[in-house]
Amino acid sequence: MNAIEEKLQGFKHRVLVALAAAAAERASCFFKAPGGLNHRALLEAIQMAWDYAQGSGIAPQRISTVRSELSALIPNIRDDVDKQPTMSAGVAGLYALDAISDPTPRSTARAFSAALDAVISAAENPETAEDAEMSWRQFILGVGQSVQEGSVTRAAFLNAEHPLKLH
Repeated sequence: MNAIEEKLQGFKHRVLVALAAAAAERASCFFKAPGGLNHRALLEAIQMAWDYAQGSGIAPQRISTVRSELSALIPNIRDDVDKQPTMSAGVAGLYALDAISDPTPRSTARAFSAALDAVISAAENPETAEDAEMSWRQFILGVGQSVQEGSVTRAAFLNAEHPLKLH
């Protein structure tokens, strides 16, 4: 178990999914689908995670379909290292979907890691970007903690004031 998984221990499942969705949504601005396609599949994956976190049921077949669509758009960085931000943002979306069926902190921790990779690989100054992302991560974990006993809403996570906004 890594450090972020340890921090996520004790979070309710729907809060874990919300945290994974927040991380994927934060990284989504770096997703550039091949051939000029829009990133509908990534946005749909994120929306499904938010819907689940907020109490909706999600059909496993729908998760599988969106997962396949998103996977098909994620580039192989062995072909072009400049695609690292896109790959990492897409992978964060996949982990947000995985968090729906994974009641452990593992998928959420992986979504955080993939989102961090997306930001760092797109940054002009990776050290500054990493510091800023670690600050955001601590902040968003605090938001998650604050909704543990209440209802999970997307607005609670995305409208919370943090000085560093990516999009």
